[in-house]
Amino acid sequence: MRLLTVLLILLCSKALFSQTTSNVPIGTWRTHLPTTSVTTIALNQGKLYCASIISSFTYDLTDNHLATLSRIDGLAEGDVSIVRFNEKTNTGIIGYASGNIDLIINGKLSNFNLILQSNIQGSKNINDIAIYDKTAFISCDFGVVLIDLVKLEVKESWLDLNVNASPNQIYGCTLNDAQDSVFLATQYGLLSAPYYTLSNPGLNLMDFNNWSFSNSTLPSTIISAVASLNGTIYAAVNSKGVYVLNGSNWQNMNLTSFDTTQP
Repeated sequence: MRLLTVLLILLCSKALFSQTTSNVPIGTWRTHLPTTSVTTIALNQGKLYCASIISSFTYDLTDNHLATLSRIDGLAEGDVSIVRFNEKTNTGIIGYASGNIDLIINGKLSNFNLILQSNIQGSKNINDIAIYDKTAFISCDFGVVLIDLVKLEVKESWLDLNVNASPNQIYGCTLNDAQDSVFLATQYGLLSAPYYTLSNPGLNLMDFNNWSFSNSTLPSTIISAVASLNGTIYAAVNSKGVYVLNGSNWQNMNLTSFDTTQP
């Protein structure tokens, strides 16, 4: 259903782009956007934010207006990896392959470059973003960074989340509905841990020993995505399919899993 929606949106935007370019007056210039290579898409207040490493643009669903989104409009870079919004808080985040971040808060664009400027070695590519209330969970090739969207600062970082504190790429992060458990889609399987609650405020998730791999009923291979929908946790397992968490067991839904970790 999600894939079908994205395809319909892209077809509509392509048709609109073709129509608007045909009305360009002679002697004037207009930017031509490649709108068929979208790799990330987000919806906020009736407007679609679409991006790829080639171009970025917005599409207003109310008036079918297609507009560029580039450095000229205030973006820090052009190589966009992911765009995510939290409509309840009217907060958006644009992540780049360099680890750089642009924040969109109440329609205002600002840069947040602490990950980019950090001394973390290796790739800082941002793979996914989840926003809960005023906290953003940034899933990167090196781990997860939690950003306080009120204070605009890093709350903490979860690094080297593998056995013996070795590196582990993180492809996605989600909380359950109660927001007392956190799940990570990683290079070596699905990680889970109790999240901070009033009854357990001191759990140190920067320590790998407080995490556990869900390998008993879930394949211990690349988990390319994890998500929560209507109180249920889903995990996409490369070459295996989509699994759903039923109680303490994972069950294969016999759906095709897309490999989002490869170009």
